[in-house]
Amino acid sequence: MEIVFDAVSYVYGQGTPFAKQALSRVSFSLPSGSAAAIMGVTGSGKSTIGQLAAGLLFPTEGRVMVDGVEIKRKNPHLTGLRRRIGYAFQFPEHQLFEETVRKEVAFALKGRGLSPEEEEERVIRALRSFGLDESYLARAPLFLSGGEKRRVALASIFVTEPELLILDEATAGLDPLGREAILTHLAHWYEERKPTVLYITHDLDEALFLTDTLFVMAGGSLIWHGKVSDFFSAYLFESRMRHRFEDAGLLPTPWLEVLMTLVDCDRRALERLPRNEDELARWIDRHWKPREVRDR
Repeated sequence: MEIVFDAVSYVYGQGTPFAKQALSRVSFSLPSGSAAAIMGVTGSGKSTIGQLAAGLLFPTEGRVMVDGVEIKRKNPHLTGLRRRIGYAFQFPEHQLFEETVRKEVAFALKGRGLSPEEEEERVIRALRSFGLDESYLARAPLFLSGGEKRRVALASIFVTEPELLILDEATAGLDPLGREAILTHLAHWYEERKPTVLYITHDLDEALFLTDTLFVMAGGSLIWHGKVSDFFSAYLFESRMRHRFEDAGLLPTPWLEVLMTLVDCDRRALERLPRNEDELARWIDRHWKPREVRDR
């Protein structure tokens, strides 16, 4: 699904004494099948973008188009569009309510015209996508670990096989192992399905691991967007942009700090910069260590 924002502004509580400007004339387009991270600190407007793209909010000004359908009130095509979108709020496990994992994951399939056999197949496939086998089907979500609850909650969204997936801080509150498991399963699922993805996060590591495009928000405005390779180039070679990124909460990760010392590097090699830390270490070794060190 292609997403287009055209000079979009949004005000919470418009017309009341509590009105708050969340977005100000945000414009961008994201091609179908792309994976993009929306980054920024709390209150920067990144979650508002996700809710507008999902059709949960309507623009105060400007226009939002998703797969050619305008997000506006009384649009008869909006209901059908929403059924093709999966949205995971922060801490989605807080919304678990069924007595078994099977019923929880299958709930989103109600009214979709699937046979019981097709539903069961979808449920099992969704659970397996997050490393959960059939032994979980009869278990009560209440008694699962925090990481398992998060995976069940995500499976209940992925079971509909959405064409647009919007994830708001998908790993918030998880320990490092749970975070790594979720990120790995999300990456595998994206490679298999190739939906359009909006990944809302304040974590640069997660954004670089999962996506190929970055949108950087600050104070309700889109201050930068582009490919990951362009982000590295701007961060490493443009001090003004580096300061703006840091003001927007994009603090350098340890390995990015290493690269910041290599400002005389080959830009063509930079475009092939890997995003996995182990691969990055090998990349640095291959490109930047003196030849006499590499040959030992």
